[in-house]
Amino acid sequence: MKININNSSFYVDPKKLEFYWNDISNGKWEPESFVIIDTFLRPENIMIDMGCWIGPLTLYAASKGISVHSIDPDHVAIKDLKENIALNSHLNNISVYELGISDNEGIEALYARTNFGYSSSSLLNRTRDRLSVSIPTTTFNKFIENNGINKIDFIKIDIEGGEWKVLPSISETLRNLKFPTLYISFHFDYLLQHFIYRAFKIKILGILLFKYFKPIIVLLFHKKIERTITGVLDALNEYENIYNLNGQLLKKANVKKMKLLRKDTSLVFTNKIWKI
Repeated sequence: MKININNSSFYVDPKKLEFYWNDISNGKWEPESFVIIDTFLRPENIMIDMGCWIGPLTLYAASKGISVHSIDPDHVAIKDLKENIALNSHLNNISVYELGISDNEGIEALYARTNFGYSSSSLLNRTRDRLSVSIPTTTFNKFIENNGINKIDFIKIDIEGGEWKVLPSISETLRNLKFPTLYISFHFDYLLQHFIYRAFKIKILGILLFKYFKPIIVLLFHKKIERTITGVLDALNEYENIYNLNGQLLKKANVKKMKLLRKDTSLVFTNKIWKI
């Protein structure tokens, strides 16, 4: 199946995910993500795709001449990604890593609802997860050190809740890399589900609490939520600019005040100017 996006094209084996690839090709799946790549990256640049899934952004960026390091711990997604890369023999600028980026090195559980490979597997155990598998994890600093990566221009982080663990631990690494642009998807609902599961352990109870009593649960875990969000924002405090997906510049002081991270949202942290 040939995918055409913004004058770039590549091939994929759609398998059971053809509806995703149709939406991607038709501009219905995260069109802003491709705009952000076009805005902040050039062919000579280096990108980390953390949470690469089956490769929509990896393949798009690579088709534009960008070198991509693609990371995902989901064995099903990585298998599909490698098969998609193999269909594009001209793309020799992709490196693939099957592991999880976390706040420590070791073995952790990766969780999924009913199947792996569907883009929602997470290092956070959530109320609706039924499956788990053990995976190797490493810190971001160790990852770039072990793979000899000395330059990074752009990091996309979409790891289904794992960002709450990873981000507080990488501030020094970002400083050493001279603050590459970050494109981060924040999954507040997954964080909240994780808090619910850890507190109550009974999944059906957790599902009901999240579905029918979410505002009360937010109040119940208020201190944990604030501590987690503060840890993330402190780690990213040296970035000069924060943009929403429309390219609107947000005042740093208002990001926390407006409680932007108390809902699922995506933001760009950069020391560059987003020229629209």
